[in-house]
Amino acid sequence: MKLLILVSFFTVCTLSLLAQKTEYSVHAQTGLFSFGGKSAEKSSFINSSYTNNPYGTGSSFSYALYLQIQRITKNNTIWGLQSGYESLASRIKIDRILYYGAPAKEEDFGHASLRNQFISVHPYAGHRFNFGIPVDISVGPDLGIGLKSMEKGTVPDFNLQIKNERDIPAVDARIRINATAYHKSMGFTVGYSYGTINYQANMIGADPEVYSRFLRIGLSYKLPF
Repeated sequence: MKLLILVSFFTVCTLSLLAQKTEYSVHAQTGLFSFGGKSAEKSSFINSSYTNNPYGTGSSFSYALYLQIQRITKNNTIWGLQSGYESLASRIKIDRILYYGAPAKEEDFGHASLRNQFISVHPYAGHRFNFGIPVDISVGPDLGIGLKSMEKGTVPDFNLQIKNERDIPAVDARIRINATAYHKSMGFTVGYSYGTINYQANMIGADPEVYSRFLRIGLSYKLPF
């Protein structure tokens, strides 16, 4: 946490010393959040209490809200800091039920989702290009401070619902690239965050690996400051 505060403070101080122009904006994003790595799966089994492996390669509804400050230099170099709240959810298919009276064969019984909540801190650098409209391309670390991770599973035919809190990394360190095209005060953003932290690093007696992946799209609005 102290490191994140220092990174944010250093970035803001640097922005105040550089450049010609300061822009403030708000961002709303959604996209496809999922897990990658050798232990992420398309399907898993469920019992009356939990999903065996909730780390799915599928996606559920995700959203994020950010505030952003960036400085533009004379040569169109960009230095910025974006921070906000993220609610990111993956999805996995339930193909078996370890439950009394349930059939042994594999079917599409239902699904489970894993919703992860973060405070995101994203310092970045990039360049503003002009393709008839301004387009910002940037890259930087994307640090998600873990707040809560909640698993929810549903099997409608058996009236089975489960809900459990799962472990979440203290900080999910990701590499993030963004592109934002502007028309006046409005912007359209696409980006990708590639997680480097193993969500199952603390599991004893196994060597699982699951990492976050988030393909993001969204809208931004430049504040008239």
